[in-house]
Amino acid sequence: MKLYKKSLSVNKKIDYTVLYFFSVFIILCFVKANTEDVIKNIYVYHFNLNIIPVIIGICVFFSVVILFRRRPYLDRITVGLFYSALLGIIPIVYAENINHYWGNYLPLLISLISYTICTQSEVDFPEEIYKIICLVCVIISIQVIATELNYFSNLSISNFNNVSVKAFMSIPIGSSNLIAAYLLPMVGFINSFKRNKLTFIVTVLSIYALILCRSKNALSLAILMVCFLIIKKVYMFILKDYSVNRNKKLIILSLISLMFGVALIFVLNLLGKIISDWEFSLYFSPYSNYIMNYLDTISSGRIVVYQIELMRFTDHIFLGNGYGYNLDYLRSHNWIIEILVQKGIIGLAIYIFCLYNIFKNALQYYKDSFSRASINLLLIIYVQGLFEITIFTIGMDFLIWSISGFLIARSSFLRKQTIEY
Repeated sequence: MKLYKKSLSVNKKIDYTVLYFFSVFIILCFVKANTEDVIKNIYVYHFNLNIIPVIIGICVFFSVVILFRRRPYLDRITVGLFYSALLGIIPIVYAENINHYWGNYLPLLISLISYTICTQSEVDFPEEIYKIICLVCVIISIQVIATELNYFSNLSISNFNNVSVKAFMSIPIGSSNLIAAYLLPMVGFINSFKRNKLTFIVTVLSIYALILCRSKNALSLAILMVCFLIIKKVYMFILKDYSVNRNKKLIILSLISLMFGVALIFVLNLLGKIISDWEFSLYFSPYSNYIMNYLDTISSGRIVVYQIELMRFTDHIFLGNGYGYNLDYLRSHNWIIEILVQKGIIGLAIYIFCLYNIFKNALQYYKDSFSRASINLLLIIYVQGLFEITIFTIGMDFLIWSISGFLIARSSFLRKQTIEY
C-alpha cells in the first residue's frame, strides 16, 4: 500500500489522454443531435449539432497527436477491438436491414479509438479522472433536476409517483434510463476512489437525480448494492469476532441473511408500487406458461423480445446480423444477446477475450484505489446492461473503453513503479 501512495506523487502534469476523456465527456453533456423529434423535450441548455462529426473530429485529432508523439502502445486488447471492428463490416454484404447501419456501427470505432488513446498515458492521472467524473455527475444531475423543475414547476416529493415525466426526461447525454445508467456507475466510481466532502456532495446530488430518473432497474440495483455492502461489513465483523464460536456465528449469519432478504423484497415491492412503469401497466404476456408469463410481465415484455432476438441470432450464428435497425425496433435490452445478434459467436468470443484481459490485468492491483474504482464502475455498467439498452451506444462505449484504457495504463504504471522500488 505504501508503494501506491508513493507513486501518486510522480509526474502530475495534465496528459493529452486526460484531455481527450474530458473533451468527449463534456461534448456528450452539452451537444445533442440536431433532430427535431429528440430535442423538442429538452429543457436544459445545449447545442443542437450533428454530434457524430464532432466526436469523430476529436478522435482523429488525438489519434494524430499519438502518432506524432511516439510509436503507440498496442496490446492484445487493441488487436481484439480492431478485429471486432473489421468483422463488423462483413454483415453489411448479406444483412436484410441496413437502416442506420453505420450509425450503430460507430460505437465499435469509438471503442477502439478511446481504448487506444487512453492506454498511451504515461503519467499519473487518477486524481484528474476522479475530478472529471465528479464534474460530469454534477452537470448531469443539475440537468435532470432542471428538467424535473421545468415539467412540474416544483420539486415536490409527491411528484415521484408521476412517471409520465419519464417521456420528457431527456437531456443531451440521453433519456431517463440511460441517464441513470451513467449516474450509478460513476457514483460507484467516486465512492470507491475517495471518500471526502466532494464525494459526499456529488453522491447526494447524483442519487437525488437518479431518483428523479425513475428508472426501476437502476434504483433496484442501487438498493442491492447498498444491501450487499451492509451485509459484507456485518459478515466481516461477525467472522472476525473470535469470542463467538462457529455454530453461533452460522446461526447469526443465517438470521441476518433472512432479515435482509425479507427487507429487500419489501423495499423492491414498495419501489415497484411507487414507480410503476406506465407504458406496460396494461401489458399482457402471450405466454400460457405461468412462470414465463410472470417473468415476461414483470420485465415489461422483455422475455418476448429475448426470444425474438435469439431467433434472429440463429439466422447468422457466426458473424451476426450486423447493425441495421429501424428507429422503432425493440432491441434486446441485454448486452450478451445484443452481441450474439449483431456480431455472432465470433464477435462474442472476441468481446469476452478483451474483457477477460482487462480484468486480469486490473485485479492484480485491486488495492490501488483507481483500479478498484474502475473495476466497480465497469461491473455496474455490465450488470445494468443485462436489463437495459446502454452498452453499444456512443457515449457508454466511450466511457467503458476509456476507463478500460486507463486501467491498463494504470496497471503498467504501477508495474513499473514496483520494479523501480
